[in-house]
Amino acid sequence: MIKNILNKNKFKKFPIVSLLIVAMCGGSSTTVETSEAPPVEIDTEVEVDNNFKEENQNEENQNEENQNEEFVVLKFDLDYEINKIFSCLDSKGVGGLPYPETNTSEIVVRFDDGYNEAFFDLFYALIPECEEELEKDKIYAQDEGNQDEGNQDEGNQDEGNQGSNTNRDTSNDTVVKFEIVDTYPHAACLNTHLDVFINVFGIYVVSTSSIPEVYQQHTANVLAQYIDNDADGVPDDEKIIANLRDRLAVFPVWTPELREKVFSEPCDVHTAASMYRGNSDDDSDAWALNGGITSTNNINTRSGVNWDTNLEEVWHLISSAYYQVYPEYFADGRDCESCTGEFSKLTDALDAARGGRFFEAPSTYPEGAWYTYDIPYVGQAHEYMYWILMANFNALDPSITTYCENVYAEWRGGCNKEELKQKDVLAYDLLNNYGFKIPTVIPDGNYKGNS
Repeated sequence: MIKNILNKNKFKKFPIVSLLIVAMCGGSSTTVETSEAPPVEIDTEVEVDNNFKEENQNEENQNEENQNEEFVVLKFDLDYEINKIFSCLDSKGVGGLPYPETNTSEIVVRFDDGYNEAFFDLFYALIPECEEELEKDKIYAQDEGNQDEGNQDEGNQDEGNQGSNTNRDTSNDTVVKFEIVDTYPHAACLNTHLDVFINVFGIYVVSTSSIPEVYQQHTANVLAQYIDNDADGVPDDEKIIANLRDRLAVFPVWTPELREKVFSEPCDVHTAASMYRGNSDDDSDAWALNGGITSTNNINTRSGVNWDTNLEEVWHLISSAYYQVYPEYFADGRDCESCTGEFSKLTDALDAARGGRFFEAPSTYPEGAWYTYDIPYVGQAHEYMYWILMANFNALDPSITTYCENVYAEWRGGCNKEELKQKDVLAYDLLNNYGFKIPTVIPDGNYKGNS
């Protein structure tokens, strides 16, 4: 159960937004609903000091001092992973969160009057998204270990993916035309709620006609540039693309509501990430439609940075194949919580960057660590794979964007290739010295391999 304990004046100016909080470990849930939803238990106190007074009469004087204070108190089940959710919120631009306090029965978070209505609107809107990401990381960590190169069609599952589809028709997967079709040919479940599909070497960008085409085409071009980075019209690494094709990999451009509808039932496709485009910048990822990294929206109000989020999310889909196809080098430590997963040169570099092999993120990282993030281990590997690529092909260079300074709290391993070489020797070696066809050109949304 979660209780909002609100000052009377604050309650008038701050509407309680619908919020579903799922306690991941224990399976219990806690809900705050709007007045339109079915009644639930919400405790509101006009004067919080009276609540304290009932518990302890000896605190009367202290209560009088606090009588006029405005604040919000949220309470969570003990098994709710509050620190990981707060870390996720911080990465999405909702920082400066109060320190959670834990007693024998619950987790308590107290927000003082320094948090305004706009903060809570964003806070409540992003919590379900962070919970989904955390749950996704857990599902990833529970899958069976990576398969060797001779058994790719039994690879790891994600978002309802049921395995190999080696009998699929690949005749249209060789030339990228960026044509939009209204039916996905390999899984009917996508056709119920989506009607825009763009074939990029057999990996489809999936979307809906309610989203402007310019966003769909931009993502499709970034996807093509990651696959065919040298723009010769042929995928750089056929093994990587074959793995993604076999798992019916798709990349969504949609809204959170559409995501919920599509995956409300099992769907035989593989997704590793997606791009969101809402009705305004406030509910959208950052896009750079001007042929570069910097967002045409200037400083996106949700992410707070000038950066094309496609560079991260599309790479998450591509890199998901590396973990399976080349496990000796890129296995992501799946099932590491039980120490049965596969480790690799990637996880060795990851552990060096974090100052140790921590299956759970420490409350304080060792001094000198240059990658410090608070999500499950497998998710750490995926985010690390993203950061080292961005540095390796200079996408974070200050001459292009201010993004590197924005993410300093998480990543300090270098803003460009030379800095990565000096700071993160193992990562630099992995990306540059083993013959992998890792992208070296920053995707800008203008694929030339079809010209």
